[in-house]
Amino acid sequence: MDLPTHPPSRLLVHPGCADCADAVAWLLSVDRAYQRMGSRTAFGLSWMLDHFRWGPSRWPAAWCELAGAETADCGVFADLCATVLETRGVGCERLQIVESAAPAQTRLWREQWEAAGAVAGWILSEDWVYHESLLIDTPTGLCHFDPSEMCEIGTERRVLWVRQAGGEWGSWQSWDSRSDNALDASPGNDAGDGEERLVDIVAAFQADA
Repeated sequence: MDLPTHPPSRLLVHPGCADCADAVAWLLSVDRAYQRMGSRTAFGLSWMLDHFRWGPSRWPAAWCELAGAETADCGVFADLCATVLETRGVGCERLQIVESAAPAQTRLWREQWEAAGAVAGWILSEDWVYHESLLIDTPTGLCHFDPSEMCEIGTERRVLWVRQAGGEWGSWQSWDSRSDNALDASPGNDAGDGEERLVDIVAAFQADA
């Protein structure tokens, strides 16, 4: 079975779309409010679970669609968390992983995605699934973080393959997130078509921090 070749998921920013700009500003404003209240759990990101539960997202997805969304898949959660962490000045990198899962679970997930009219391409086989995670820089080292569950990915997870941005897939057994795999120093939000607005909003929040 071939491993995915696509890059990590990114929410689209429609050129000139006020609703996209409002969604980015909402995300960063709410995060700042929670930080001022002293949120310390799960890197202070778990407040997102008050607004979205893990579930189907239809791709391509855009920032302006967040207002009407009740569910978010791993790609949406990863992009939201990465945007927030970058704005705070916390080093993080997007990771792509493949995990094993029980056939009964993948059948249930496929039914949920199909019922929502979403593509279940992340279910690679009856027992392999694609997932997106983050590598976060902390004072004690690098943390492999699951933004969908808002927790560190521990040894109980059956991760098989991992890929860092711009790299090749490698076996999980040979990959050590706490020593040899340094973060990429490149910015997380490269300004592409329509993304200048997002970058400007992030820069404004960073300047006002």
